[in-house]
Amino acid sequence: MKKGLLLTFSLVLIIGVIYKLSSPSEEWQTFKKTAHNEIQSYPTTTEEKKRVKISPQKEEKSQKRKERLPASKRPSSVVSSQRKEVTLPGQKWKDKAKPLNKPHKDWKKRMGNDLLRFLRPETKLFVRQLESLTINNKGNPHHVEKVLVKLSSPEGKLYSYNALVDSESGKLIKTWNRTIHENIALKDHHDHDDHTPRGKFRPSGAITKQGSIRY
Repeated sequence: MKKGLLLTFSLVLIIGVIYKLSSPSEEWQTFKKTAHNEIQSYPTTTEEKKRVKISPQKEEKSQKRKERLPASKRPSSVVSSQRKEVTLPGQKWKDKAKPLNKPHKDWKKRMGNDLLRFLRPETKLFVRQLESLTINNKGNPHHVEKVLVKLSSPEGKLYSYNALVDSESGKLIKTWNRTIHENIALKDHHDHDDHTPRGKFRPSGAITKQGSIRY
């Protein structure tokens, strides 16, 4: 009996590990500045998800509707089984091409530090990894992470976009599907007082050529 239970437990554990390794997307992670201007990160709380309108079911359905990059068929030892290799029409790989970077376990932390460095302390950054990819960068393999990003400004304005992030440095390479949502802070206040006029939000910056975002 004990051997049977032990065997069952072991099988469940193995299946769980395999499922975790085979699923590239992760849970949401929150980044914010501390009082000493350092970057703090932690798993996004249920309250934060509710406030910035993060719904797992809606996010999954939304991502399935996104245009998918075509997968290429090139024998290569530089791409792991958990990283999809993609090539756009007209792109070719160089002979004996070497990767331009090496995936780093702290790429997400580096991304959070890079994005929040120029933002006001009250700004919160929410990041969710969707896929690990290897794209064609002028014929060379370039390891990147496909992510979904949400930003909550001090005034309560909510921004979201998709991005490709360098798997080593954590720097933004490309962004798309950029959306500005309603002011959640003013909405919360308006729900309590219908006679309160809505305020205006004036952004103080934009996406730079280096990929940094300022508000």
